[in-house]
Amino acid sequence: MVELFLRKRHLMGPCWITVSNAAVSNLKVSYCKHEVTVTNPKDIVRATTDRPAPPLVVMSLSFKTLVSAQQQNGHSATEIAIVSSIVHNQVNIDGHTVNPDKQYQSFMVVRQQDSMPFPPSFAEVLYQNQLEKAIIKQPTERALLGRLMGTY
Repeated sequence: MVELFLRKRHLMGPCWITVSNAAVSNLKVSYCKHEVTVTNPKDIVRATTDRPAPPLVVMSLSFKTLVSAQQQNGHSATEIAIVSSIVHNQVNIDGHTVNPDKQYQSFMVVRQQDSMPFPPSFAEVLYQNQLEKAIIKQPTERALLGRLMGTY
C-alpha cells in the first residue's frame, strides 16, 4: 500500500513535498513531532521548487546486553542493560558538514539489574562529574526503552 502510494505520487528518493488541505491529527500514532491527516492522497504532491536539503539528524546507538536469569520458552532471555548514543543535529546530506565536532550530543541510559539497586554513591559521582543529564538512570528495561524513544 505504501509502495503504491509513493510510486503513484512520484515520491521516490529524497524530495520536498507539498501537503494541501491537511488537518492536525489529535491521534498520536508515531513518534513524529507533528502529525497531520489528509482525506485525499492527491493532496500530497512532490514540490516543484528546488530547495536545498534540510540538515539531517544522525544518531549512532550502542546497546550493551546481559543474559537474564529468567527463562522464556526454555531459553535464557537477553535484556538491554545500557544504551548509549551520540547525535549530530546538523549533518549536510549534499556535501561537507561544517564544524562537526561542535554539534555532537551524547547520552546514556542505564537500568537497574533485576532487584539490585544502583551503588549508593552512583548519583553523587554523576553529580560531581556533571554527568547527571548525560547518564540517565531507569528502573526497568521497559523504562529504558521508553526513555530512549522519547529522547529524540
